Amino acid sequence: MGRPRRSAPRSYDGVAAPERRPSGAWRYRVWDASAQAYVTATFRAVAGPGGEDEHRREGGCAAGERWAKDTAAKVQLGMTSARRATLEDVGRDYVTQRDNANRAERYIDTIRRTLAWAKNVGVDDLNDKAIVPTLQRSLKNLQACRPGQLTPKPASARTKNQHIAILQAVGNYAVKMRILIHNPFLGLATYTEARRHRAVYTVAELRRIVGDEARDHAFNQRQEELAMIEQHRGDKPAAAEALGIHPTTLYKRLGSEPKADQWWMFMVLAAYTGLRSETLRALTWGMIDWDANRLRVPAEVTKADADVRVPLQPELAEILRDLKPGVGKATILPPDLAAVTSDQANVRTQAFLRRIGIVPGGRSVHAFRHTAVAMLTATGLSHFGVMDAVGHSSTQTSKHYARMADEYREQVRAEGWPEGEFFLRSAPPKVSQRTGSG
Repeated sequence: MGRPRRSAPRSYDGVAAPERRPSGAWRYRVWDASAQAYVTATFRAVAGPGGEDEHRREGGCAAGERWAKDTAAKVQLGMTSARRATLEDVGRDYVTQRDNANRAERYIDTIRRTLAWAKNVGVDDLNDKAIVPTLQRSLKNLQACRPGQLTPKPASARTKNQHIAILQAVGNYAVKMRILIHNPFLGLATYTEARRHRAVYTVAELRRIVGDEARDHAFNQRQEELAMIEQHRGDKPAAAEALGIHPTTLYKRLGSEPKADQWWMFMVLAAYTGLRSETLRALTWGMIDWDANRLRVPAEVTKADADVRVPLQPELAEILRDLKPGVGKATILPPDLAAVTSDQANVRTQAFLRRIGIVPGGRSVHAFRHTAVAMLTATGLSHFGVMDAVGHSSTQTSKHYARMADEYREQVRAEGWPEGEFFLRSAPPKVSQRTGSG
């Protein structure tokens, strides 16, 4: 049989005349002007006794006509499209966009792994109606195998939800870029996770972090080393053994001049503001409003879509003033530190904590954000005030971050911290000394 003739679309509804396929089925086509292509589907006539096409004399079938009518209406409303979009193409563009936004390499790798998994389970055409059931079946039986783990184990609810969140973000990107009309992953059902409180820093740890001793620990370390050498009458190997370090390490330290820890300023900014790592590294002197005691952070350097007004804590303002403030677009951190990646910032943070005798315990820079929100809440600041202070877009997010507030309430009340203020380097002012007090 010859190749079926391609009929021109009907002018009134964009539905082409049905085509008889060699298999005997009927192919229906609906023209999508925006994609300059047809949306197609194939149906078989039900012509047996009692079938809806039993007495049909004209070409086609009832099921196909219903589909064509429904699809034509959806095309007109923008609810479906003939444009072909593959997970591989959209995913590649999304990864590039996230990479250009300077997202952490670890996060980029997670996106790539999720996209590779979705492709392996059969997701290709993003207009395919079977995407949600295909993924839901695969998620149910998802196995996880971490490095060093010999046998895979069932993936946790958190891992499954992470896959879902990434795929939905890819779908949102495709809709935003007008590649797709709707997000094909929105129908995925999430899994219930066991509620776990994220690790935060204690007030005692924060006081050690922002204290002058942490900044000048190299000087203090030198004094301790010299005292130990003198105690052992110049015997450096014996002094090194008493200090619990290798003699080579001691010789190396003695051969260089001690300096203030450059990473200390990053830690101070994180502790007092609770801003994200990428935002901290982008802070400039021009963002400080000294008169209003605010950090005015523009939307382009935050995750939010609006500017963030961060209260300038009194102790942070004092530290910044002592640094001989710069102006304009000069970053608060030295240029070499402002240029590090988020992964490098986490590595440096954990190394700093170990240098000053704090066990990181898996806590990253983001733990300072949870800590700041919890402490602001403990001082009595409302959820709306917390949202404004850290740049959250919803009260639900702030409430989630504030779950650890009970860790600080007793100490904050005992010491008399004012609402929305941290006192980590000095005692809070007495009530009679506060502005507006009687």
